[in-house]
Amino acid sequence: MKILIIGGNGQLGKTLNSIMPSRMGMDLVEVLSITRKDLDLCDIQSCKKIVKQIQPDYLINVAAYTNVDLAERNSEMAFSVNAFAPKAFAEILRINGGKLIHFSTDYVFDGKSNMPYKPFDLKNPINIYGQTKAEGEDYILDILQKSNQCFIIRTSWVISQYGNNFLLKVLDLLNQKENINIVSDQMSSPTSTKSLSNFCLELIKTIHLGKECSSILHWTDSGLASWYDLAQAISEYGKELGILINPAKINPIKTIDYPVIASRPLYSVLDITSTINSINLKQIYWRESVKEILHKIAKLQ
Repeated sequence: MKILIIGGNGQLGKTLNSIMPSRMGMDLVEVLSITRKDLDLCDIQSCKKIVKQIQPDYLINVAAYTNVDLAERNSEMAFSVNAFAPKAFAEILRINGGKLIHFSTDYVFDGKSNMPYKPFDLKNPINIYGQTKAEGEDYILDILQKSNQCFIIRTSWVISQYGNNFLLKVLDLLNQKENINIVSDQMSSPTSTKSLSNFCLELIKTIHLGKECSSILHWTDSGLASWYDLAQAISEYGKELGILINPAKINPIKTIDYPVIASRPLYSVLDITSTINSINLKQIYWRESVKEILHKIAKLQ
């Protein structure tokens, strides 16, 4: 089995690469990891060429343009990375064979529901980032769904000890500031890259065993939180683990009082019921993931 990871140097890609050898438990698994230095995702022909050359059994696409506010100003690049590159991967896999596992986001929904979103609920993104991810999903499904070659994993509020994410930003602010303002009226499920990586590899095992899986799956850590709740947990565990000595005071504020370029959904919780019925994996509570990530950071200090 040959697995190709696109976006291997991002926070999810790094986590996948770190746990892949121990989690797969299969003989003769070859893993190739492609980074931004290896592949320009805005170059469609290069995207097709590298997949044609490697001919993976599974292409895991964890590459994405994820800066929600910058996407409003740089929509051309956001669409190239989040929509047109996945389309190119799907087109070449349709010809050459192989399955595409593509990561998407809760931001394809508008956040106006008061119930968790199911995989095939109507998408209605309210910012450019969400639009690019929704379009990428549509291209993939149009090209590969009928041949059962695609699996889209939607998730939310991804955190880890790597890269550029909310947990690391808040950790720095808690160290540097006396007071910080954090939005308290946006709700979703913080999810660690470890949880997502374990789910992705369990999905591959399930597919490899010939079991049927939906073309769209939701996976998050369990429990709900606001950004304020998440920041409070980071402060609490950071202090407990000695990362933070005198953390800043966290002030809850409303979305309307926190000016940003792009709109955010107020409620983007994902319903994972159908996923649990098909994938044999237990969820982790989001606060446990936060504590585990901070414990890893503490070990490096």
